[in-house]
Amino acid sequence: MSARPRLAILFSRAPITVAAVALAALAAGRFRWARAAAIGQVALILIGWGLAQSPYLVVPDLTVTGARTAGPTLTLLLWALAAGALLLFPSFAYLYRVFKQRPGRGAGAPRDRGSLLH
Repeated sequence: MSARPRLAILFSRAPITVAAVALAALAAGRFRWARAAAIGQVALILIGWGLAQSPYLVVPDLTVTGARTAGPTLTLLLWALAAGALLLFPSFAYLYRVFKQRPGRGAGAPRDRGSLLH
């Protein structure tokens, strides 16, 4: 058995262990640990799936090397992704800032008239 199938088997069985960790963390009330374990579980499932299918993207028709495109196309794609990130990330930052504010502290919140009298 070569190294790749062993890795695929390892990464396909490891999420079971991580799921047990997540359940134990939930039972203990450690929600951050449970969240981290759930993230790890999803990552391990995706890695195992990729290793199990390697070198194919769509079995048996499309391999990774068969799906690549010309260099200029990849360069344009990279520039388009960078431009999209310049628009998207500040928008996300603004969105999180707006929704993480305490109630009554936002820009549209009514003023407390009682504080003006003191």
